[in-house]
Amino acid sequence: MKNYFLLGASKGIGFGIAKELVNKNNKVFIGSRSTENLEKAERELNQIQNNSTFYKSVDITNYPSVEEWFNKGISILKHIDGLLINYGGPPSGKFLDFHDKDWQEAFEYMLMNPIRLLKLVYPYIKDKTCSILFVTSFAVKEPVENLLLSNVFRSAITSLAKTLSREWGPNIRLNCLLPGRIDTDRIKQLDQTIANREGKTQEEVRKFFENQIPLKRYGTVEEIGKVGAFLLSDESSYITGTNIAVDGGLIRSLL
Repeated sequence: MKNYFLLGASKGIGFGIAKELVNKNNKVFIGSRSTENLEKAERELNQIQNNSTFYKSVDITNYPSVEEWFNKGISILKHIDGLLINYGGPPSGKFLDFHDKDWQEAFEYMLMNPIRLLKLVYPYIKDKTCSILFVTSFAVKEPVENLLLSNVFRSAITSLAKTLSREWGPNIRLNCLLPGRIDTDRIKQLDQTIANREGKTQEEVRKFFENQIPLKRYGTVEEIGKVGAFLLSDESSYITGTNIAVDGGLIRSLL
Protein backbone atom coordinates (compact mmCIF):
# COMPACT_ATOMS: atom_id res chain seq x y z
CA MET A 1 0.00 0.00 0.00
CA LYS A 2 1.34 3.41 -1.00
CA ASN A 3 0.30 7.01 -0.38
CA TYR A 4 -0.50 9.28 -3.31
CA PHE A 5 -1.20 13.01 -3.19
CA LEU A 6 -3.48 14.06 -6.05
CA LEU A 7 -4.32 17.63 -7.06
CA GLY A 8 -7.47 18.22 -9.08
CA ALA A 9 -8.84 14.81 -8.14
CA SER A 10 -12.44 15.30 -7.05
CA LYS A 11 -13.74 14.63 -10.57
CA GLY A 12 -12.60 14.22 -14.15
CA ILE A 13 -9.16 12.88 -15.00
CA GLY A 14 -7.79 13.28 -11.49
CA PHE A 15 -10.67 11.34 -10.00
CA GLY A 16 -10.22 8.61 -12.59
CA ILE A 17 -6.60 8.23 -11.47
CA ALA A 18 -7.58 8.29 -7.78
CA LYS A 19 -10.19 5.60 -8.34
CA GLU A 20 -7.73 3.29 -10.08
CA LEU A 21 -5.14 3.80 -7.33
CA VAL A 22 -7.70 2.96 -4.65
CA ASN A 23 -8.78 -0.08 -6.66
CA LYS A 24 -5.15 -1.21 -6.38
CA ASN A 25 -5.19 -0.97 -2.59
CA ASN A 26 -3.48 2.40 -2.15
CA LYS A 27 -4.32 5.45 -0.05
CA VAL A 28 -4.96 8.83 -1.63
CA PHE A 29 -5.02 12.40 -0.37
CA ILE A 30 -7.03 14.44 -2.84
CA GLY A 31 -7.61 18.13 -3.38
CA SER A 32 -9.70 20.49 -5.48
CA ARG A 33 -11.52 23.78 -5.02
CA SER A 34 -14.96 22.31 -4.33
CA THR A 35 -15.52 20.84 -0.88
CA GLU A 36 -18.82 19.43 -2.14
CA ASN A 37 -17.08 17.54 -4.94
CA LEU A 38 -14.36 16.35 -2.57
CA GLU A 39 -16.91 14.98 -0.12
CA LYS A 40 -18.65 13.12 -2.93
CA ALA A 41 -15.37 11.72 -4.21
CA GLU A 42 -14.31 10.64 -0.72
CA ARG A 43 -17.57 8.75 -0.19
CA GLU A 44 -17.28 6.93 -3.49
CA LEU A 45 -13.63 6.01 -3.03
CA ASN A 46 -14.10 4.87 0.56
CA GLN A 47 -16.87 2.59 -0.63
CA ILE A 48 -14.27 0.83 -2.77
CA GLN A 49 -11.80 0.60 0.12
CA ASN A 50 -12.61 1.89 3.58
CA ASN A 51 -10.26 4.49 5.07
CA SER A 52 -8.46 4.86 1.74
CA THR A 53 -9.23 8.49 0.97
CA PHE A 54 -8.65 11.82 2.67
CA TYR A 55 -9.06 15.34 1.36
CA LYS A 56 -8.62 19.06 1.81
CA SER A 57 -9.88 21.84 -0.44
CA VAL A 58 -7.18 23.69 -2.36
CA ASP A 59 -6.94 26.56 -4.81
CA ILE A 60 -4.06 25.91 -7.22
CA THR A 61 -4.02 29.59 -8.21
CA ASN A 62 -3.05 30.48 -4.62
CA TYR A 63 0.23 28.97 -3.45
CA PRO A 64 -0.39 29.34 0.32
CA SER A 65 -3.50 27.21 -0.26
CA VAL A 66 -1.40 24.60 -2.07
CA GLU A 67 1.12 24.60 0.77
CA GLU A 68 -1.63 24.13 3.37
CA TRP A 69 -3.07 21.27 1.30
CA PHE A 70 0.24 19.42 1.11
CA ASN A 71 1.07 19.92 4.79
CA LYS A 72 -2.35 18.59 5.75
CA GLY A 73 -1.75 15.47 3.67
CA ILE A 74 1.61 14.87 5.32
CA SER A 75 0.05 15.28 8.76
CA ILE A 76 -2.46 12.55 7.90
CA LEU A 77 -0.47 10.06 5.81
CA LYS A 78 3.04 10.86 7.18
CA HIS A 79 4.85 10.17 3.90
CA ILE A 80 4.36 10.47 0.14
CA ASP A 81 5.07 7.91 -2.59
CA GLY A 82 3.58 9.72 -5.56
CA LEU A 83 2.29 13.14 -6.57
CA LEU A 84 -0.21 14.12 -9.27
CA ILE A 85 -0.04 17.76 -10.37
CA ASN A 86 -3.28 18.40 -12.21
CA TYR A 87 -5.25 21.62 -12.59
CA GLY A 88 -7.65 23.34 -14.96
CA GLY A 89 -6.48 25.32 -17.93
CA PRO A 90 -6.44 29.10 -18.35
CA PRO A 91 -9.01 31.07 -20.36
CA SER A 92 -9.20 30.28 -24.04
CA GLY A 93 -8.28 32.93 -26.58
CA LYS A 94 -5.80 34.15 -29.17
CA PHE A 95 -2.70 36.31 -28.82
CA LEU A 96 -4.36 39.72 -29.00
CA ASP A 97 -7.08 38.67 -26.56
CA PHE A 98 -4.65 38.72 -23.63
CA HIS A 99 -3.04 41.52 -21.65
CA ASP A 100 0.08 41.40 -19.50
CA LYS A 101 -2.06 40.62 -16.45
CA ASP A 102 -3.47 37.50 -18.14
CA TRP A 103 0.02 36.25 -18.98
CA GLN A 104 1.28 36.92 -15.46
CA GLU A 105 -1.64 35.13 -13.82
CA ALA A 106 -1.23 32.10 -16.06
CA PHE A 107 2.53 32.08 -15.41
CA GLU A 108 2.01 32.15 -11.65
CA TYR A 109 -0.51 29.35 -11.31
CA MET A 110 0.36 27.14 -14.28
CA LEU A 111 4.14 27.20 -13.90
CA MET A 112 5.35 28.86 -10.70
CA ASN A 113 2.91 27.22 -8.29
CA PRO A 114 3.84 23.70 -9.49
CA ILE A 115 7.51 24.69 -9.18
CA ARG A 116 6.92 25.94 -5.63
CA LEU A 117 5.07 22.72 -4.79
CA LEU A 118 7.96 20.61 -6.07
CA LYS A 119 10.36 22.58 -3.86
CA LEU A 120 8.07 21.92 -0.90
CA VAL A 121 7.77 18.20 -1.65
CA TYR A 122 11.42 17.52 -2.44
CA PRO A 123 12.72 17.17 1.16
CA TYR A 124 10.14 14.41 1.72
CA ILE A 125 11.14 12.39 -1.35
CA LYS A 126 14.85 13.10 -1.97
CA ASP A 127 16.06 9.93 -0.23
CA LYS A 128 13.32 7.56 -1.37
CA THR A 129 11.53 6.26 -4.44
CA CYS A 130 8.78 8.54 -5.72
CA SER A 131 6.82 9.17 -8.90
CA ILE A 132 5.55 12.58 -10.02
CA LEU A 133 3.00 12.93 -12.80
CA PHE A 134 1.87 16.13 -14.51
CA VAL A 135 -1.37 16.27 -16.47
CA THR A 136 -0.63 18.51 -19.43
CA SER A 137 -2.31 18.25 -22.85
CA PHE A 138 -1.86 16.85 -26.34
CA ALA A 139 -1.33 20.53 -27.22
CA VAL A 140 2.33 20.24 -26.16
CA LYS A 141 2.84 18.14 -29.30
CA GLU A 142 0.31 19.87 -31.52
CA PRO A 143 -0.72 23.38 -30.36
CA VAL A 144 -4.46 23.88 -30.27
CA GLU A 145 -6.06 26.90 -31.90
CA ASN A 146 -7.55 29.42 -29.47
CA LEU A 147 -5.71 27.93 -26.46
CA LEU A 148 -2.61 30.10 -26.54
CA LEU A 149 -1.95 30.36 -22.81
CA SER A 150 -2.41 26.63 -22.31
CA ASN A 151 -0.16 25.82 -25.27
CA VAL A 152 2.65 27.96 -23.87
CA PHE A 153 2.59 27.04 -20.19
CA ARG A 154 1.80 23.34 -20.57
CA SER A 155 4.83 23.17 -22.86
CA ALA A 156 6.93 24.82 -20.14
CA ILE A 157 5.80 22.17 -17.65
CA THR A 158 6.81 19.49 -20.14
CA SER A 159 10.32 20.94 -20.30
CA LEU A 160 10.47 21.16 -16.51
CA ALA A 161 9.49 17.51 -16.08
CA LYS A 162 12.04 16.33 -18.64
CA THR A 163 14.84 18.35 -17.05
CA LEU A 164 14.05 17.21 -13.51
CA SER A 165 13.78 13.58 -14.60
CA ARG A 166 17.51 13.77 -15.34
CA GLU A 167 18.41 15.96 -12.39
CA TRP A 168 16.43 14.03 -9.75
CA GLY A 169 16.97 10.47 -10.99
CA PRO A 170 17.40 7.61 -10.37
CA ASN A 171 14.87 7.27 -7.56
CA ILE A 172 12.46 10.08 -8.47
CA ARG A 173 10.59 9.68 -11.75
CA LEU A 174 8.72 12.49 -13.52
CA ASN A 175 6.36 12.02 -16.46
CA CYS A 176 3.59 13.88 -18.25
CA LEU A 177 0.16 12.57 -19.16
CA LEU A 178 -1.23 14.10 -22.35
CA PRO A 179 -5.03 13.90 -22.56
CA GLY A 180 -6.68 14.22 -25.92
CA ARG A 181 -10.39 14.91 -25.96
CA ILE A 182 -11.49 13.19 -22.77
CA ASP A 183 -15.15 13.42 -21.78
CA THR A 184 -14.74 15.87 -18.88
CA ASP A 185 -16.43 19.08 -17.80
CA ARG A 186 -13.45 21.07 -19.14
CA ILE A 187 -13.86 19.63 -22.64
CA LYS A 188 -17.60 20.20 -22.53
CA GLN A 189 -16.90 23.82 -21.61
CA LEU A 190 -14.44 24.26 -24.47
CA ASP A 191 -16.85 22.62 -26.92
CA GLN A 192 -19.60 24.97 -25.78
CA THR A 193 -17.31 27.99 -26.24
CA ILE A 194 -16.63 26.91 -29.81
CA ALA A 195 -20.33 26.25 -30.39
CA ASN A 196 -21.25 29.73 -29.17
CA ARG A 197 -18.61 31.35 -31.34
CA GLU A 198 -19.54 29.44 -34.49
CA GLY A 199 -23.32 29.37 -34.05
CA LYS A 200 -23.47 25.60 -33.65
CA THR A 201 -24.73 23.21 -31.03
CA GLN A 202 -22.36 21.55 -28.59
CA GLU A 203 -23.31 18.20 -30.10
CA GLU A 204 -22.28 19.38 -33.56
CA VAL A 205 -18.92 20.54 -32.25
CA ARG A 206 -18.36 17.23 -30.48
CA LYS A 207 -19.22 15.28 -33.60
CA PHE A 208 -16.73 17.36 -35.59
CA PHE A 209 -13.91 16.54 -33.20
CA GLU A 210 -14.90 12.88 -32.95
CA ASN A 211 -14.48 12.65 -36.70
CA GLN A 212 -10.86 13.83 -36.31
CA ILE A 213 -10.09 11.00 -33.88
CA PRO A 214 -9.21 7.60 -35.38
CA LEU A 215 -11.21 5.85 -32.63
CA LYS A 216 -14.18 8.16 -33.44
CA ARG A 217 -15.06 9.02 -29.85
CA TYR A 218 -13.95 10.96 -26.81
CA GLY A 219 -12.01 9.04 -24.17
CA THR A 220 -13.40 8.25 -20.73
CA VAL A 221 -11.96 9.22 -17.36
CA GLU A 222 -11.74 5.51 -16.56
CA GLU A 223 -9.51 4.90 -19.57
CA ILE A 224 -7.10 7.73 -18.84
CA GLY A 225 -7.28 6.99 -15.11
CA LYS A 226 -5.76 3.56 -15.68
CA VAL A 227 -2.84 5.08 -17.58
CA GLY A 228 -2.25 7.78 -14.98
CA ALA A 229 -2.30 5.28 -12.12
CA PHE A 230 0.14 3.08 -14.06
CA LEU A 231 2.58 5.99 -14.48
CA LEU A 232 2.41 6.79 -10.77
CA SER A 233 2.87 3.19 -9.69
CA ASP A 234 5.92 0.94 -9.59
CA GLU A 235 4.54 -0.87 -12.63
CA SER A 236 6.12 1.94 -14.69
CA SER A 237 9.43 1.83 -12.82
CA TYR A 238 11.53 2.15 -16.01
CA ILE A 239 9.58 5.07 -17.46
CA THR A 240 10.69 8.63 -16.74
CA GLY A 241 11.05 11.92 -18.57
CA THR A 242 8.45 11.03 -21.14
CA ASN A 243 5.03 12.15 -22.40
CA ILE A 244 2.28 9.56 -22.65
CA ALA A 245 -0.67 10.53 -24.84
CA VAL A 246 -4.15 9.17 -24.22
CA ASP A 247 -5.82 10.65 -27.26
CA GLY A 248 -7.45 7.94 -29.35
CA GLY A 249 -4.87 8.63 -32.06
CA LEU A 250 -5.75 12.33 -32.38
CA ILE A 251 -2.15 13.61 -32.43
CA ARG A 252 -0.75 13.53 -35.95
CA SER A 253 2.94 13.89 -35.07
CA LEU A 254 5.23 10.86 -35.11
CA LEU A 255 6.95 11.60 -31.80
